[in-house]
Amino acid sequence: MKFVLCILVFHSVNSLYGKVLPDAISQLLCRHSDPNLNECLLNNLGKILPLLADGIPTANIDPIDPVHIDFITSEGDLENIKINMDLTNVTIHGLSTIKFNKIKVDPNTMSWEILMHLTLARLTCEYHATGNLFAIPLKSSANFDGDFHDANFTLNIRFKELIRKGIRYFAAENITEKVNVDSVKINLTSIVPAEQPAVNLIQTFFNENNHLVLDTVNPLVVSQGPEHLKYILNRFLRMVPADELVPK
Repeated sequence: MKFVLCILVFHSVNSLYGKVLPDAISQLLCRHSDPNLNECLLNNLGKILPLLADGIPTANIDPIDPVHIDFITSEGDLENIKINMDLTNVTIHGLSTIKFNKIKVDPNTMSWEILMHLTLARLTCEYHATGNLFAIPLKSSANFDGDFHDANFTLNIRFKELIRKGIRYFAAENITEKVNVDSVKINLTSIVPAEQPAVNLIQTFFNENNHLVLDTVNPLVVSQGPEHLKYILNRFLRMVPADELVPK
């Protein structure tokens, strides 16, 4: 679900990006002084997100539907899962259809709370994994194709101000998240054909025990996802002065 968290980065940063955005987005921006800021954001962010689907080169915004990520690494050592996994050539479709259910911003503490829903997202990648899930060995390399249905997310982001060369910038200081996915169906094709029977075992167990697997891996998502999100968010925030990001 970190892929879903990354899309909020593109949205929350660049929807406030100011001068380089096309008029279709600029006219939907919410001002810091708006007495109904939360309502404005809730009404307009859902309209802005589809406009970012193809990206905005002049604002250095990559496409968000689909999203392409070259490489992600993940590791975990919990009671029922021990895993080291590398994902390459990650592509995720559907994120421009995210629906925002609640947005609450505290301008004084620079804190955001965002509740959102994603009906369907498709994720494809190549993975290389070692470890085990319950009693099933996960040592395999395969092409992954998965459909994620009815995902609900809660993000809490607290920002801080930085001064560089006399100019004020924002940076994400702390991020927490909650993630719940109703169901996932995956298809795995082994990179090594002789290992397909072992990969089939992983695929069958995952598809037949969705909720058990999702509940087991959820702590990995909520512990590792925010750090990836903060890195990407701050990479964008340091490019644009705060006064450009948040119209008064």
